[in-house]
Amino acid sequence: MKSNNTHDPNIINFTYDADEELYVSDPVAVPALKKVSVTFSFDMQALDSAGWQRIRAAINNFRSPDADIFAQATPYVYQFYRMYFDMADEYDWEQYLPDIPESQVWTLVDPIWDRCTVAWDNNNVLIVVEAETEWDIEHGMMMVLQNGTKLVKVGMAVESYTNPDGSIFLREE
Repeated sequence: MKSNNTHDPNIINFTYDADEELYVSDPVAVPALKKVSVTFSFDMQALDSAGWQRIRAAINNFRSPDADIFAQATPYVYQFYRMYFDMADEYDWEQYLPDIPESQVWTLVDPIWDRCTVAWDNNNVLIVVEAETEWDIEHGMMMVLQNGTKLVKVGMAVESYTNPDGSIFLREE
């Protein structure tokens, strides 16, 4: 394992995992996710494209105590939930999907994973957060933040990191 370690407590340390071909951070706190231990991982292509400085800046932005991911994401997470709720009759899911207000949508998201992916797309560093959901237990959900600050995608965890039309949530029909 190759390290990119420093002794500065404000800088996240990364180790290269040759088996996975990924750089993986030491666990760090992410107040915006209400998590005390989260790792970040990325491949060599992301590092070659973005460089250490941009990757670290995006992660630091994301970890900022001022970041409010839940406030940004709530309306889109709710739209994602409502898409499934609206299909409940068709698929006999009614007993699994309660009719809830937007303010309660996070009660159906658990857990938010303790690892985030760092990716490179369209000249931006993306922080990808995945979570389990009550409405899609097979695919879950991902939230993608551009440069660690701007929400650019909420959707299934199996899709691309951004929507082709640039929208944050793209409803499937």
